[in-house]
Amino acid sequence: MKGTCRRGDDCSFSHKQDDMDHLRIANGATVTEASALETSETRLREFRWKIPKSPADAKPLVGFALGRFFKQALELVGVEVGTMQEVITLLASEGGLRRIDELLRQSFASFTPAQLTRVIDAQLMPFFEMVSHPNVTSSVLLRSQVMTIYNVLWAGDTDGQRAISLFTALAASLSNSVFPDATSGDSAPNLETMKAIQTILAVLTKLVEVNTSAHADPRLVPIAETFASLLGSLPENTAFFMSTATKDLERLQQRLGIGEAIPDAQTVQRKAGTRAVFELARDRPGDLSKEGRRHDNDEVHIQDIQILPTLQEIQSSRNEYLPVADPREWHFGGVPGLVDRHFRLLREDTVGQLRDAAKFELERLQNPQRIDTNEPKRQGARTYVYNDVHVASTAFDEYHGPQVAIRFARPPANRQQSKLARKEWWDYSRRLGPDALVCLLSSEGSATFFVVAAQGQKPTRLQAEFDLASDSEHAYVIVKPVNQSEFHELLTRAVEDTAYAQLSIVEFPGVLLPSFEPTLKAM
Repeated sequence: MKGTCRRGDDCSFSHKQDDMDHLRIANGATVTEASALETSETRLREFRWKIPKSPADAKPLVGFALGRFFKQALELVGVEVGTMQEVITLLASEGGLRRIDELLRQSFASFTPAQLTRVIDAQLMPFFEMVSHPNVTSSVLLRSQVMTIYNVLWAGDTDGQRAISLFTALAASLSNSVFPDATSGDSAPNLETMKAIQTILAVLTKLVEVNTSAHADPRLVPIAETFASLLGSLPENTAFFMSTATKDLERLQQRLGIGEAIPDAQTVQRKAGTRAVFELARDRPGDLSKEGRRHDNDEVHIQDIQILPTLQEIQSSRNEYLPVADPREWHFGGVPGLVDRHFRLLREDTVGQLRDAAKFELERLQNPQRIDTNEPKRQGARTYVYNDVHVASTAFDEYHGPQVAIRFARPPANRQQSKLARKEWWDYSRRLGPDALVCLLSSEGSATFFVVAAQGQKPTRLQAEFDLASDSEHAYVIVKPVNQSEFHELLTRAVEDTAYAQLSIVEFPGVLLPSFEPTLKAM
């Protein structure tokens, strides 16, 4: 008992040793465990203090202090699972690895046999027994920490030479140990020496298993051969006791044998064999095509290609030229060929869907009786189509350039009685919003791309006169042409078509021209 109770006879608790032991047992500890628990906590606290928090300023442990440090670690590993996990975690930390480095950086090759034996018994064996403890190596939670320790053991000096020198010295020391009449089998060899062989072999085998670079290291082969000679020199009556060491040696030899069988990558010369190559005839772009140009926008050089599809491109029945991944199939080599490929693939991913959708609607306008209702749904961009289209008015704004007011029949879902309800429907559906891309198609064979004009703080004349919701029968949208330089020609054709042709507007929701046009132009 520590101290005395100040309550004296008035205390309601019993101070008898038997009663106190019974209370500890009821809390899950035996009489011996209760006293051992306090001792292990004290040793763990002392062990923590020896792990430097700042390794750069840490005072090194040498001689007896270093041996006591690893003996404490070995004792704590065998106490309980929680303590074992904390000890291994501390050793795998930066401060713990500093202590391991202090142990391994000693010059073992320069020690006399007597000095080496003392270092093995006092420092190395406690460390090896700890890192090869079955509870440590089999713990799933400690797998990464154990691998960190073994990695430092092998490659703490970057090339593994320190580990080679260590295990070479250990193998030589064990070979020089005295086995009284070992060859005759009259008496068993030294028990401590056999335990040392078991422990060192377990550590060496684990080290080779977790470090792939050690598999093919020829410097480990003589060490493994030395341990094989040691086990072979033991009498037969020790075979059962050394069975674990024998299995570890077999695993070690297997690992080193596999690694030795791997040829050096620097000396291997691959023989180039023949292989079958299947070459498919691929059509080239523009004038390089054997069948001639596909349309007026099929060019050899990408700088001559218009970003948005032309009418001929929309109507073309031939597949577009798309470069494959193999540079040998490109019509331009090097960086120009790579840029050409990226341009054509990006344009196909964006503009190609618009082209296919416009082609389908144009065919419907030109041949309405040929459209089969049972035809499979086309693959392409999602579209909204507006019919009964007429060009209502045009204007040239000082700041916004040319604008066109286009009238079309209201969609069935937008035929509400009140203007407010019709406006709410357009706002909710998000159709024909600012900068939306649309295509004006004519049954006479024309395709003109526009974008919906965004309204600023002050509306233009057309925006003040026309909108989507005011007229009860028709809706009006204000658009501006994508290519303003061709506006006069496009406007003339559109007005002429209005008199006797069927027009429709195809909207591509979610497709914004600024999202891909600048990138394609820059290429």
